[in-house]
Amino acid sequence: TLYQAEQELVGRFRREQGSLLCRELLGEAGRDRAARPSPRTPAYYAARPCPRLVERAAQLLEDYLAEHPPACPPRLPGG
Repeated sequence: TLYQAEQELVGRFRREQGSLLCRELLGEAGRDRAARPSPRTPAYYAARPCPRLVERAAQLLEDYLAEHPPACPPRLPGG
């Protein structure tokens, strides 16, 4: 079922990354204890692991789909 597939994917990510929670995934990079938030500059975003984590989640989904091909391919809009 869809729920089982989701649980398997979530479990893979959690085992690999240690968490599903942003604050835990960000670690020290996500802690901003200043009274005012840091400016959102390119350097600020470059220090955060978010793009790498999203890419890894996409890779896990791609791997899962290769292991469990859909019974019928999804229909594209207008198709």
